[in-house]
Amino acid sequence: MSQLTRFPIIKPFVKNLDKDTEKFGLQQAMMNTAVRSGTKLIIEGLNKDTEKVLKNERVVLVANHPHEVDILALFASLPSRPDTSLIISHSFMNLARNIDKHLIPVYVDHHVNDRVSKKIMRKFLKTFHPTPRYSPEVEHERNIESIKEASARVKNGGLITIFPNPGSDITKKWYRGVGHLLKGAKTDDKIYVVKSYIEGTSMMDYLRLIPHAAKLLTPIRITFSEPIEVSSILKKDPKEITSILEHDYKDWINSLKN
Repeated sequence: MSQLTRFPIIKPFVKNLDKDTEKFGLQQAMMNTAVRSGTKLIIEGLNKDTEKVLKNERVVLVANHPHEVDILALFASLPSRPDTSLIISHSFMNLARNIDKHLIPVYVDHHVNDRVSKKIMRKFLKTFHPTPRYSPEVEHERNIESIKEASARVKNGGLITIFPNPGSDITKKWYRGVGHLLKGAKTDDKIYVVKSYIEGTSMMDYLRLIPHAAKLLTPIRITFSEPIEVSSILKKDPKEITSILEHDYKDWINSLKN
């Protein structure tokens, strides 16, 4: 068992989240967690068409990821479905059995992130929830397998959430994993991409581990785009697919701010 669960605040948080995931599914478990913490969510753009696609179709959901609590807010705002998965750092694996079923690990230790919050989190996890470390070459091979698994889940009808550019600077270039994911998921059936933009999270969000403490924090806003059917671009190579989606996402963010 992870040493993280020995912490008085973290133990009930993980236990309740895992129990709710088994009983209600991942999305409802995240919503229950948000409610317990007093987190206020402002959800925009989730019209009937978008909700229908997110609930029933083959979907790749792309989102920004400036802080860890983004995951909670994003999944709490999604309609429930059992075949939802999240591509996430392998450092967060093996915390809870029922949650792990929805996670696909990527190995990103070789990606340097100089943000103070990321450094603190990385050091904290290495101390209290150590996971195997690999060379960049081995990480690359493992990431290839994880992207293949993500593609298979989309191909089988599921929803995959991916953060192509984790971090607060949305101007940075996207990693190509999303292009490889979609290319590998190519099928005769329709595949959709839905964009999401998360605002209002911060380094203070760890207070949300404490019941009702989030009432002291700002609301989190999650905005969704209209779904885009992307079969027509899947003939292109992964690098070009990634570039097309990246430019589309950034143009959409700019439209939200104007």
